[in-house]
Amino acid sequence: MAAITTRVKSASVAGAGTITCTTSSPTVTGSGTSFTTAVIIGQQLTNSSGTLIGTVLTVDSNTQITLVANAAVAVTGGTYNIVSTGITTKNSPLTNDEIDSNFININNAVVAGANSSTNNTPNTLVKRDQSGGFSAGAINVTSVTSGSVTYPTTNATQAQMEAGTDTTTRYMTPNNVYQAINVLALQSIGNLTKDMTGFESMVGSSLSYNAATRTFTLNRTADFNVWYRGKKSTITSSLSLQLSAQGGVHWIGINPTTLALEEFVTDTTIFTDTILVAVIYLNSTYDTAVIIGDERHTAARDTQSHAAQHNTIGAIWKSGGQLSYTLNNDNATTLNFSSPIYLVDEDLTHTISHSATPNGYLQQILTGTASLPTIYMSGQHYTQTAESTTPWLLGTSNTARYNSVISNSGSLADAPNNSYINYWIVLTNDTYRPVKAIMGKSTFTNVNDAYAEQFNPGSLPFPEVALMYRVTLFTNNTYAGNKVRLISVKTMDAQQSSGLKTYETMSHSMLANTTSSDDHTQYVHISNARTITAGHTFNGNNTFGGTNTFSSIVYMNGSIASNILPNSNAAYDLGSASVAWRNIYTNDLHLSNEGHDSGNIIDGTKGNWTIQEGETNLYIINNKNGKQYKFSLEEIK
Repeated sequence: MAAITTRVKSASVAGAGTITCTTSSPTVTGSGTSFTTAVIIGQQLTNSSGTLIGTVLTVDSNTQITLVANAAVAVTGGTYNIVSTGITTKNSPLTNDEIDSNFININNAVVAGANSSTNNTPNTLVKRDQSGGFSAGAINVTSVTSGSVTYPTTNATQAQMEAGTDTTTRYMTPNNVYQAINVLALQSIGNLTKDMTGFESMVGSSLSYNAATRTFTLNRTADFNVWYRGKKSTITSSLSLQLSAQGGVHWIGINPTTLALEEFVTDTTIFTDTILVAVIYLNSTYDTAVIIGDERHTAARDTQSHAAQHNTIGAIWKSGGQLSYTLNNDNATTLNFSSPIYLVDEDLTHTISHSATPNGYLQQILTGTASLPTIYMSGQHYTQTAESTTPWLLGTSNTARYNSVISNSGSLADAPNNSYINYWIVLTNDTYRPVKAIMGKSTFTNVNDAYAEQFNPGSLPFPEVALMYRVTLFTNNTYAGNKVRLISVKTMDAQQSSGLKTYETMSHSMLANTTSSDDHTQYVHISNARTITAGHTFNGNNTFGGTNTFSSIVYMNGSIASNILPNSNAAYDLGSASVAWRNIYTNDLHLSNEGHDSGNIIDGTKGNWTIQEGETNLYIINNKNGKQYKFSLEEIK
């Protein structure tokens, strides 16, 4: 108590010895000091200039003091002052009340009062109440330190376990342990099967591409989850990647470790080693993206099946897209699609819709007069034109063009006059203009050869292509409008070879209502009557059965390999009194009037005779009685 009564009130005295402290630590080290007798808790230390160093928290020894906070200024072997501020002292002994007040003042900066909360306050002690409990009722403890290891007292969250981002050893409840086992099991199965890779859904993300900078962006509209082999990660910001400067296919995925976009130029590992996002095909000058294909498949589908379907089947035209057009009119060579159109790419169903001003995902001008880009091979890479209402590229004098490919190098060429060309209308997973025309690579002089052509894109590198229609064109320089007409449009189905992606026209046996309805009156029907007014040429072997009426001139340039019989006996003539056949060339001549109602006009009888030719005589045989005669012939000299 004597030490307290001799302290100086509100005084600053020079301390003995020197001190050293840094601004990164609350520790003050003395040399030649007697801190245990000269300094008390709550006093302040200043440097030789009177600048505050800090308030004393504890007096640890004669040569060490701990401040309430890190030293405000650094001192190295310097002199110091001990400042007593707001501490009541006097020369006589203190009363109990004065002592209580004195100690409260001393400790106000470091002791929490009776109304303290459970908030963590640095360098603050918490008093116990009369029952030995803490006045705040509880103390928040966020971790417990044992030696050099700190153990958090909170559980790992489900998101931390799924993402594998929490590596701290921590306390876990039984339910938390159960969840952790499930997470580990899910990832173990994923690593074994390589399944459970992909997006949870398309919600929260969208795709965009900047052709000028070759920059692809996976846009984040809200946080979304992706999975890789059973491990979930959350994408919280948009991701961008500049594509390498080379033509061809560029596969884009999310790196499962860094969660950054990565690029592949082959598809050997895209289903197993990345989270697939998109496929982009660039032309040879990198300035045109022919395809910006959406590949945000869900994590629910089987990886091996995905790869197999991708490489064999590709995408499928599900429904919609019925086509309207005009045939044989050089002033009307446009197309009109119904909307929407549905393209199925395994677990994804893309809905392609019409828009007069397309600026959104899978939008295009389709209804009324469709506007399509045309794909063709330029050099050794594919490219595409700007959208056009006449996707059959018009060349010199408005004639159609075709894609000439020689030694795997393509170029554009005008189609010859009076030739047939096929263009193929396809559906793709391109997010910008999914309905496209693919230019034919051949011309034909015979329409049947054009009809027999199969769809074989050759090295077409994007597998998500579903064939819709084959449009056959005919070029003629005498047409008044465009020098090309649509002469045939066929709905395509029946994929012939998944590897080559070759197709043929759909068999009529696969169509419905082909015999119960007669809705194509421009064609000859198998059982309904037609009046054919145009000229027709019949080549090959033709059989006309039943009753046929030819009201116009009939030309027969070939030979007849069958009997020609009248429909009834003795009812029809060969020639007439005014229009007779010029000459009749025949072998034996058979004459009979037995089919007439009456006999001849001389004796009224009926006969049946055959005239045959001999070397020097002409003979006649009575077929009714078998008698034979010869004509009496007189030579004219």
